[in-house]
Amino acid sequence: MFKVECFIDDKHLAKVMHGLDGLVVDLRVVPVRNAVKKNGKLQSSAASSALEAIMAYARQAKLTVITAKQIQDAMKSYGFSPQGYSTAIATAKKAKVLKKGKGSGEYVIVTKEG
Repeated sequence: MFKVECFIDDKHLAKVMHGLDGLVVDLRVVPVRNAVKKNGKLQSSAASSALEAIMAYARQAKLTVITAKQIQDAMKSYGFSPQGYSTAIATAKKAKVLKKGKGSGEYVIVTKEG
């Protein structure tokens, strides 16, 4: 068994899904936000991981403190499942880019300056 990942232009998605019908197990379609063609390949220009999505969202909104709800919104806006926000928070804390804030569900964004 193999796992296959690829990028598909919107206009070809239906054809691919019809072609794979009955051949694959657990077919998932996830939109890629801000997709660009680079070196002949389509890829997301904004975030390739949930951690990058959170940090890009925080930079864009100029946040120093982020809530769990904002993290869910960030993940959703970059094409990730918002249900995985707790894992994304744990990953961000392990990478030392977030730390627990004072409020419930609140996280401080750790910058390189301190």
